[in-house]
Amino acid sequence: MITVMHNNQLLAMFLVTIAGLYHKVLEQLEADEAHASSNNEMLAFELGAMENVSRGFKVNWEPSEWRKMTKAIVKAEVHNSNNSLQWLVSQMHARQTRWVQQQSAVDLPRNFHAQNPGQEREPSQEAGKKTACVQMVDEVQRIVNSLSFD
Repeated sequence: MITVMHNNQLLAMFLVTIAGLYHKVLEQLEADEAHASSNNEMLAFELGAMENVSRGFKVNWEPSEWRKMTKAIVKAEVHNSNNSLQWLVSQMHARQTRWVQQQSAVDLPRNFHAQNPGQEREPSQEAGKKTACVQMVDEVQRIVNSLSFD
């Protein structure tokens, strides 16, 4: 049986993985720009073109402009929508914060936050100290904040 803590750990690791993949995409954009710049090449940007589909268009850009544009697209995907990575992280943070303030779930391991499932959590935490489930989401937020879009 998966406990609520396991559920949180799995979701947090999934978000860490997504953030890590965005980091790799941004690194590849930097590498592509550096390669094109060193070889005096233009970089292509294609919209709407897919296999066996001739519709769409292709524009060649100077490497630095291509990097700015592609990083802006990735930034919008990470931060600027109701289904972005940032939105998911903020929703999970709100969820975990609410969860910590509620009664213990039945499947929460005994003595984790309360003596018995369904009891109020013990106020044994030091003032200002965050629970593990909130700390995991904070770590995901730290990774998202470290993504460089410049």
